[in-house]
Amino acid sequence: MHPFLASKKEKVSISLLTLLAVTNQWILLYLYVDMPFNVITADSLFSVFLFACLGYLLWYMVDVTRAPLLEALVAFLTLGLWLSLSFASLYFFDYADGQIDHYFIRTLPIRVLLGILCWVILLQWYRLCKLKDVNDSIEVNCQTTTEPSGLPDNEEPKESLQKNEITDHIAVKSGTKIHIVRLDELLYLQAEGDYVMLFSASGQYLKEQTMKYFEMCLPPHRFVRIHRSYIINVEQILRVELYGKESYHVLLKNGKCLRASSAGYKLLKDRLSL
Repeated sequence: MHPFLASKKEKVSISLLTLLAVTNQWILLYLYVDMPFNVITADSLFSVFLFACLGYLLWYMVDVTRAPLLEALVAFLTLGLWLSLSFASLYFFDYADGQIDHYFIRTLPIRVLLGILCWVILLQWYRLCKLKDVNDSIEVNCQTTTEPSGLPDNEEPKESLQKNEITDHIAVKSGTKIHIVRLDELLYLQAEGDYVMLFSASGQYLKEQTMKYFEMCLPPHRFVRIHRSYIINVEQILRVELYGKESYHVLLKNGKCLRASSAGYKLLKDRLSL
C-alpha cells in the first residue's frame, strides 16, 4: 500500500505536512515578491498540490530508478514538469494580471530550491518505507528451532541443521514484488548492517537477515564465509591471491574481487579440500 494511505495517522501527517508546505511557500513568496495576496495564495496552493500529486506517483518508480543517472533524469523531468504546469496555471487563471513572466522568473530560484529539497526528502522517505517492507518478506526455508533437543547446550543435532538448510532458493520481498533468488545464480552475500545484500546474476536484493543465519543455513559445500562481511559461492571463484601479510583476495568469475580474512581463507581451503 502507498505510504500516503497506509493508515489514518499517515493521512493526517501528510495533510499537515502539505499544509505546512503551502504556508512556507506563501511566506517566502510574500517576502520575496510584491504581488497581491490572492495571487500568492492561489499560486502556493496549486503548486504544492501539483507537487504532492507528482510525489505520490514517485512511490511507484522507486524500484526502477535505483541507478544514480536514472534518478537524476527522473528528478529533472519531474521538476521541469512541475515548474511548467505551475507557470501555465498562472496564464490559465490570469492570476498575475499581466505580470506573469516577471513574477514567475523572480520566484523561480525559490521554486527550484524548494522543489529539489522536497524531492530528495520524499525519495529518501520512500526508500525507508521500502526497507521496512523487508520486515514482511517471505521467510526462507531456514527456521530457528526453539524446541528442547535433550542435548547439552554446546551441541546441536546435525539433523536440525540439515532440516533447516536452504536447498534451492531464497525469497525476497521488495515493495509489492517478490524476487526468487536461486542458489545456483547466487554469486555472493554481503553484510549491510542489519540486512544482507544478495548478489546474483540477475541483480542485487536486500534481505533482512544476519550473516550468521545464512552461514548456518546455506549448503556448506557450496557457500563459505570468507570474511565477516562476505559469504561466497565457491563455484564462482576464479582464483585466490595473497594480499598483504594475513589477508587474501578472492577473484570471482564476474570480475568482482572480495577480501578474505586469514580464518576465512583457511575455511575455504578446508571446504575445497586443498
